[in-house]
Amino acid sequence: MKDLKPIYHCLRRLFFGNLNRIQIKHRVSVIIPVYNREAHLKDTLNSIKAQTYRNWECLLVDDHSTDKSVNILKEFEEEDSRFKVLIRPDNRPKGANACRNFGFEHAKGKLVNWFDSDDLMEPDFIQKKLSAFDAKTDIVLSKTKIYYVKDQTEVFEQRTHLTSNLLEDFITRKISWYLPDPMYAKSFLDKHNLVFDEQLLGGQDRDFFQRVLLNNPEMLVINDYLTTYLKHSASISEKIYKQGNFKITQSRVRALISFIKMLRSEGRLSPSLRRFYTAELRNMIPLVHKDSKTTKSILKALLKLGSLNFETLKNWSKVSLGLSSLMVTGKGQKLFK
Repeated sequence: MKDLKPIYHCLRRLFFGNLNRIQIKHRVSVIIPVYNREAHLKDTLNSIKAQTYRNWECLLVDDHSTDKSVNILKEFEEEDSRFKVLIRPDNRPKGANACRNFGFEHAKGKLVNWFDSDDLMEPDFIQKKLSAFDAKTDIVLSKTKIYYVKDQTEVFEQRTHLTSNLLEDFITRKISWYLPDPMYAKSFLDKHNLVFDEQLLGGQDRDFFQRVLLNNPEMLVINDYLTTYLKHSASISEKIYKQGNFKITQSRVRALISFIKMLRSEGRLSPSLRRFYTAELRNMIPLVHKDSKTTKSILKALLKLGSLNFETLKNWSKVSLGLSSLMVTGKGQKLFK
């Protein structure tokens, strides 16, 4: 056995030496926007602290919280130097997207994973994604399970997979994933100048993912549910869509029309996407019809999406009748379906 000891120590040094070099080479930046999350924040940060992979940094960007969130963030920063607290600058718009971009500007990792301040990571969240990367991979996706706090039930997302027509299938919601699911090679994001739209007030994640997919990333999905998405009454996304806020819809119309123009310029606005966006834009008219500028931009986009045939004329008749009804009686939403 004595003769084997030098070999054992040599192999041990070789293995752990390589492991340390890999971990230094592949620092992972986790970026989290935070706003008034004191109720769930500690659980989220503890799930990051418990990661089996150790070489990460967590950039916590506070959006000027009015509760005790900042105190919690600073406690974790003091206890563990891998946590770094940043405050959204006053010259950036309020909102999660500005915080995500500001965190990204400070990220030092070769790999980046955005996360939400009330979700939970499995202990091997980073390790399993990192292990799936190779030199050609731009994005590794894991999966999310949704936990409904009120009912104490779990739902496992089934739409997170790859197809032969990724962009179109994502746009039309045949496939989908959540913000924490993708881990990105930072070089891919930098190369294509991919950042979140800081003016967009709703549908922010989907808008970003669509622009990512427009750049044809090399992707793979691992069949592991590594994120728990806590669905509760205080969720920002829940509040946004329950409010049906006019400004949110207005900003979504702008982003939608902008992306349609991108698709057209790339030659990727297929007939099925034209039909999909026609329905999407028509459904938005009742929500913004009191704003003539936004309504006109929708009508202009609809004209460019259509072709002169019987179906188009029939749809335009319904849109015209619906608009007239909304203006006069405040009713007529069904005509836009």
